[in-house]
Amino acid sequence: MKKLYDENNLETKYAYHDNVIFCVKSMKQHWDYRNHLKVIKNINSVHLKKIYNIWYEDGMTFYLEEYISAQKTTQISNEGVKKELIYKYINQLLEAIKVFHQYGIIHKDIKPDNILIDRNDNVVLIDYDIIRKPSDFYIKVSDTTLNGTKGFL
Repeated sequence: MKKLYDENNLETKYAYHDNVIFCVKSMKQHWDYRNHLKVIKNINSVHLKKIYNIWYEDGMTFYLEEYISAQKTTQISNEGVKKELIYKYINQLLEAIKVFHQYGIIHKDIKPDNILIDRNDNVVLIDYDIIRKPSDFYIKVSDTTLNGTKGFL
């Protein structure tokens, strides 16, 4: 497993198998989060990052997810982008959100850094670290804490 660092200096781990790259994510989370990941694992959408495996060790949740060679929407220049392409991206983002909502999941951190454009010109919504179901808000007092990225809430 190779360790790299992202722009926030956070450790990102990548696994290689049969010339395919996978991302390995870890997070200390409660059982609700694990159940939400299990739901996402069973979703097939070109607009969501695929989760292949989920496991638990020492109070941590780990998951193996698809590596996407793409650019963030923040890397796309505003100059020369046609309105039709912008509408396409917005519709695809709404489709990703719709898929989450069909499974009763709320993303809670939609921002330009969490929206990728893949090689096939498809929007892919990433970063499932603070996903929730609406029922979580009524059950957990701890979820009254403001989650998400400052400036995008």
